[in-house]
Amino acid sequence: MLKGAVRPSLLGLGLVVLVSALAASACHSPKQPDKPKPTEGATSRTGTTAIRAQFDAAYRFQEGVAAVRIGDNQTGKVGYIDKQGSYVIAPQFDDGGGFSEGLAVVSVGAGEMAKWGYIDKQGKLTIKPQFDSAQPFSQGLAAVRIGDRANGKWGYIDKQGSMVISPRFRTASGFVEDLGVVCVGDGETVKCGYIRKNGTYAITPRFDGARSFAEGLAPVRFTNGMTDKWGYIDKQGQTVIKPEFDAAEPFEDERALVRIGDYKTGKWGYIDKQGQLVIKPQFDGAQYLRERRAAVRIGEFGTGKWGYIDQTGRIVINPQFSDAFSFGDGLAVVLVGDWGSGKWGYVDPNGRLIIKPQYAGATSFHEGLAAVLVDDGKTRKWGYVFR
Repeated sequence: MLKGAVRPSLLGLGLVVLVSALAASACHSPKQPDKPKPTEGATSRTGTTAIRAQFDAAYRFQEGVAAVRIGDNQTGKVGYIDKQGSYVIAPQFDDGGGFSEGLAVVSVGAGEMAKWGYIDKQGKLTIKPQFDSAQPFSQGLAAVRIGDRANGKWGYIDKQGSMVISPRFRTASGFVEDLGVVCVGDGETVKCGYIRKNGTYAITPRFDGARSFAEGLAPVRFTNGMTDKWGYIDKQGQTVIKPEFDAAEPFEDERALVRIGDYKTGKWGYIDKQGQLVIKPQFDGAQYLRERRAAVRIGEFGTGKWGYIDQTGRIVINPQFSDAFSFGDGLAVVLVGDWGSGKWGYVDPNGRLIIKPQYAGATSFHEGLAAVLVDDGKTRKWGYVFR
């Protein structure tokens, strides 16, 4: 949601890497990496202004429109623009998210008094604000909460706003691959499992943590006495990768990001769907492998440097950035200089600066546009640039 400046989420905060071992980072004989495709769309308009900087917060484009905010976090209003920068829905909501399956979740009211509902692309409230929290639609259903954060329960509604799975879960997530993650219980008794779209359990709650399925597998957490590890299950609930990781992410392109060791000193690497380490844990921070590249950090959070590896673990862009994120639409957003005075720009898969560092904030490209924060010394406003 639009609370403050939008920037991509970061994996591996507080984690550390050693560069010296990078050449031997694959634990198995590495295949020759695929050569990245030539940077597509790096034309004369790449990095030029698509929509002038005028917003106090901006979200990525989804389904052809983007949420933007006019005004501050407390009193500002959220509306929606098209790719020409014209309002298709005037700023009127206290908060809002991107469109998913033709609907966007929006709130009326602030703080604990906020109520959430859904609008269509004409701005019509198709489901009136009535929920205490709400998530985007996924596979025809959306998770919503009735009651406050401490005691409320989550259920699921359809696109007519009917409650099709009654509110009875401590937490709930959107459906992915026809299954939703839900947790029940309180405190130390919380257990997580997976439900079908009819509300019945596909995998009964028995895990101490769980993430959504991706590519047929899901990371789950097992706690038993002194043991607290993550492994992976299939859709029958069978353990297919034994729990031996201290953190684990969903699979993407047949690779999953895992951590060995604690939050501060542990190392991140990548496994395949057989649970084999294909890139050994050596990074202090790491992101998903996307478009045959992954951002990795060498050194402590705040002082370490980010670079990029290919799918074999070989460094292809030397660690040199104060921050960096996954590739999107063939470019990755990177921070050059320190956090206080550095600027954000964009590199291609070969490390060439395609859009020079000049922005006070930036997001990844999506649907051909990226939101950027322009600071001219007098004002700080978000706009969009072309891919």
